[in-house]
Amino acid sequence: MVFQTLLKALNDPSTEVQNLSAVWLTTLGKRSEEPLLEWITERVKPPESVIRYLLASDSPNLFPAMRSVYRANERYGWVALRIAQLGCTDVMEDIAAAIDAGGGGGGDELRALCHVGDAGYAKLREVFSDTSPKLFYRRFAAGELLAEYKQVDVFDDMSVILAELVQQRHFFGGAGWRWRDYTVRAAKALAELDPERARTPLNEALSNLEDLIGSPNKPDIHSAVKKIIENMHD
Repeated sequence: MVFQTLLKALNDPSTEVQNLSAVWLTTLGKRSEEPLLEWITERVKPPESVIRYLLASDSPNLFPAMRSVYRANERYGWVALRIAQLGCTDVMEDIAAAIDAGGGGGGDELRALCHVGDAGYAKLREVFSDTSPKLFYRRFAAGELLAEYKQVDVFDDMSVILAELVQQRHFFGGAGWRWRDYTVRAAKALAELDPERARTPLNEALSNLEDLIGSPNKPDIHSAVKKIIENMHD
């Protein structure tokens, strides 16, 4: 009786009633999965608890439903990542389309590309190759992921990014902590990709950062890069 009432409420004119009914259905076991997968398809801003419940489903309708949720919601990159981790390689098409349309490209979506094979890495390289200043953060995230997943062909470009960060400190304005964060992350990425080749760009960066030693107005970035170099010798 309760189950049927909640199913009926999924078609209520009120979005709030629908969402509440969907949440309650997640407490009633596996029989709720298929009705919820049908209901959630292309749904805008469905309850995250319902999505997370359905992500545990083994239904053949899971991937199509979750792809539609991702397409209908700009900030649901975590859904794309999760189904990519579960083996949904087709989500790469949705992520690529979002990036090409000027949206997408968040951290979860870029990481999802690392789980869909060579086509995903190719798309990451495409993002990484876009040197537009306004897309720096997305480009950096793509390069960092390519480094994390040992795509060694990005080494030279990441070296360039590190040099740019060291030389163009004004890029981040007064956000010294952010400049430090990205510079250290670039240094770590190079060290992880190829410790031997990384010695040259990291030592060059260290030399160019010497003027900041003891500076009260800048983060202690020199010691952070020096520590990365020391750890490569351990």
